[in-house]
Amino acid sequence: MLHSIYAVFLWAIVLSVTIDIVETKYVYRPEIQRWVSQKKIVATWQNAKQKCKKEDAIFASPIDAEILKIMKYYIEANNYSTPYFLGFKAIHHVDGDVQFLSVEGVDLYDMPDTALDMIEKIDPFEGECLSMDSQNIRAVSCELRLPYICYTNVTANGTTNITSTTKKVERSSCGTGYTLYPTGCYKAHYVYQSFRNAKRTCEGEGGNLVVLNDAEEANIVKDLHSQPPLNVSKWIGLEDQSRMGDWQSIKGNHLVIIYSKWADSTFTQHCGVIQTDGLINDFKCGNKIPFICEQDQQSS
Repeated sequence: MLHSIYAVFLWAIVLSVTIDIVETKYVYRPEIQRWVSQKKIVATWQNAKQKCKKEDAIFASPIDAEILKIMKYYIEANNYSTPYFLGFKAIHHVDGDVQFLSVEGVDLYDMPDTALDMIEKIDPFEGECLSMDSQNIRAVSCELRLPYICYTNVTANGTTNITSTTKKVERSSCGTGYTLYPTGCYKAHYVYQSFRNAKRTCEGEGGNLVVLNDAEEANIVKDLHSQPPLNVSKWIGLEDQSRMGDWQSIKGNHLVIIYSKWADSTFTQHCGVIQTDGLINDFKCGNKIPFICEQDQQSS
């Protein structure tokens, strides 16, 4: 009996390792000069993105004609009617507009015409993520569990042919030390300073303390908490200058038009922070903590 249990246990380990090896297998596709991995084990959109990132790969979207052709090849070879997640997700802007951006920062409507012709219905109320089958691209819930495709930027000889990554893009269009994300250029400072000194530091770099315009930007800034020091709130460009509860961004924007998801607060202090959970809170302005600056993108 024990031998049987042990044999089943070993078989489960072997099966698990085998599945993982199959799922991480990349095949070089010379027509797009990239390595591609078809993920048949279904996942939510966020888990699919994380899986590609873990493998130093990009969550695939048909951002050019060659990638579209490869994606259609895999989808049609597997099952014509089975939709695959794309690396596009909705971003809600303060003016009410909704924009779908790929993980590389490509706008949905900058896809090639052959991909645009596949758009059936893009309604954010149907879902904030996109899927694609052999015929159509449509909006779906991000919580669905679908197959997906990852690809790398490394060519057959090991060189990199594009500059995008799954999470951030290093480009000359940001100032020194700043990193370009879909919503702008950011830099996390881990030298502890008061709100006023943090504000001056950002301005001295040609930027400002980060202003959170929407939930997408708040999520990106929250991700900067993944770097040390952990579990520490950081200054953002939000303050109550009047000391009367009239909270505004340092650019003069009222909370009704910017991100305003507050933690439980007594509102006894007058400078704003973002917590590690992505919520904003008030904090004593003279306290010294890390902070995050932002810059406008520079013409390259």
